[in-house]
Amino acid sequence: MALVILGGLVTSTLLNLLVLLVLLVLARWLYRQLEAEYDHLTSDESIESALNNGIRRRSRCDDGGFRR
Repeated sequence: MALVILGGLVTSTLLNLLVLLVLLVLARWLYRQLEAEYDHLTSDESIESALNNGIRRRSRCDDGGFRR
């Protein structure tokens, strides 16, 4: 299909490209967010803080919840 705009209507090809672009932008944003969170959690300061404050181990309870 050609990229043609007729009478205000957009062809499905243009809509597909628009959706693809939006998803690409979202994927990049999500990746940056995850990367920033990973960098923070694995930083020396974060690890030192966790060690100084004690790390609580969590395990599954029989009812599906978590206990400390």
